[in-house]
Amino acid sequence: MSIEGWAYSSHLKQEDFYSRYKYLKDKGVYLYIESVTNSYAQKTYRGKVIDGSDIIESVRDIGLICDSGNLCFGGRGNLKEDGEFTFVVYTD
Repeated sequence: MSIEGWAYSSHLKQEDFYSRYKYLKDKGVYLYIESVTNSYAQKTYRGKVIDGSDIIESVRDIGLICDSGNLCFGGRGNLKEDGEFTFVVYTD
């Protein structure tokens, strides 16, 4: 699933992204990050949802947690039913 970032959007706001991130953290959503791989203009996270899977609405929430509420340039990812995920954060 592709996630639009707020940097080049006329309708998405940075504050909305951070507010959702803060909500997720306050509700106790916890991810186990198994690996982080850096490559040109992206960072790939692999891991598993440990706590709060019932609060996560979409893979966008995974991206927000991985990127500490930013997702300036967006990303893409997938979330399996067992909580395993892969998320690529676009960094440039």
